[in-house]
Amino acid sequence: MQTRPVAIAMLGVAVAAVGTFVFLNFYGAPSEAWLLRGGLDVSSGAFANGTAIPAQYTCKGEDISPPLSWGGYPPSARSIAIIMEDPDAPSGTFAHWILYNVRPGLGSVGSDQPDGGSIQGVGMQGTDDFGEVGYRGPCPPPGSVHHYRITVFALNKVLNMSPGSTRAELLRELMGHVVASGTLVGTFGLPGNAAGPGGQQG
Repeated sequence: MQTRPVAIAMLGVAVAAVGTFVFLNFYGAPSEAWLLRGGLDVSSGAFANGTAIPAQYTCKGEDISPPLSWGGYPPSARSIAIIMEDPDAPSGTFAHWILYNVRPGLGSVGSDQPDGGSIQGVGMQGTDDFGEVGYRGPCPPPGSVHHYRITVFALNKVLNMSPGSTRAELLRELMGHVVASGTLVGTFGLPGNAAGPGGQQG
């Protein structure tokens, strides 16, 4: 009789599917899903954790990417992935920057990284929620202060992903491969009478 092995196999598939659904929905924000891994020290020369992001890294300035540094990754780390997101956005968690397949030993990325799917000597960039490949800075609705989470993941593999991948695609690839993580949070708000260029609202 093959009924029991088949039933067990089907149950395993169902459990895996439910697990994926729960991760991608309940744990939509990577900093919430994986922060318990801990171990990584994440910092920026532009702002301290919990403080305001300078205007030059936002829609009110040059809108360039901030410098980032990390340390404390384990020997098993093979690549680094980075997600910058706004959990306070009106439409839900909003991705501003996606970077992956960065060499752990690089230890940092400088400011003002170029747009495009591949950054020579750094890694690959994904498509943010503005629909662009590269960095787009904070630009919340006028009158509100948002929190921007930059989560750095140390992974035990180099991801088999193409440049321009989305946040959701990266989250799926991260599952089961995060060996350490850390988060840096910055804040930014626009005055009540201000408006971001191009209707940016994240």
